[in-house]
Parts: sequence; C-alpha cells; structure tokens
Amino acid sequence: MPDERKTVQISRLGRNILFVALALSLALNLFIIGATVNFYMSGHPDRSLHSQSNFKTIEKRVLRRLPESDRDQIRDIFKQRRADGRGLINTYQQTRIDMLEYLRSDTVNRALLTEKTMNMLDAERELSRHMNRIMIEMVMASSPEGREKIARMVWRYSDRLHGQPR
Repeated sequence: MPDERKTVQISRLGRNILFVALALSLALNLFIIGATVNFYMSGHPDRSLHSQSNFKTIEKRVLRRLPESDRDQIRDIFKQRRADGRGLINTYQQTRIDMLEYLRSDTVNRALLTEKTMNMLDAERELSRHMNRIMIEMVMASSPEGREKIARMVWRYSDRLHGQPR
C-alpha cells in the first residue's frame, strides 16, 4: 500500500497573517514577562514601603546613585545604622498590622483605637527620625556632587509622597 500523504498548501496571504499573529504573540509574551520581572524586582506595591528588606533596598538605591568616591563612607553609615533601622521598620510594621487587625474586629472601642493609632504614628515618627539622622550623616560625609545627588533623591521622594512638581 503506497504512502499517500496529502500536503497542505497555505497561500502567501495566509502565511503572512500567521507570521504577523505569531510575531504579535511573541511581543505580547515578552512584554508580560518584562512587566512581571520588573514588578518582582522593584517590589510589590503593598510590601515596598514596609518590608523587612526595605532598609537594605534603600541602602542599595542610595549607593547606586552616589558618586563612587562617596560610596564607602555612606556604606559604613548604613552599616552602623542597619540593625536599628530594621528594628524600627519591624516595630512600625507590627503596629500597622495590629491597627489593621483591630479595624477588622467586630467591635471597636474609641480609646483602644486611639491608642493603636498613636502607637502606629509614634513608630512611624521614630522611623522617620532615624532616616533623617542617616541623611544628615550622609550629607556631612559626602562631596558637593554627592550632596547634589542626595538632594535630588530627597526631592524625588518628596514629589512621590506629596505630588509636588519638580
């Protein structure tokens, strides 16, 4: 019995349409993969401000933007303050979790809600004070070029928080 295979002919137009569809599919997949990698590399929006690794992330971002000549001194400043910074981030994160859990409870007491709110604000202020002390030390240890870069970082961060124009 002879082997009779039928060959399928695709028209030139059909081939072009198939090629365009495959190219668009590839482009879309690459875009989705890139967006996913970017999302995970930059941190989840709900974790980026209050994660355990936030202090190290801030340190890496600052060091990457500073001139090479200032990096060793700034790295030492962060190293000296790292343990305290992590502790303050953990404290703030825990007070925030306590507050959110309390808000989800069946009954809410005004006095207890006020206390939890004040605890969260106190933890946030202490973390902010700590970061400001680090910034002061960084400025004092930096070259004029480094101070300019620090000013730009502070300005960008302020813009993101307050939506002010540059």
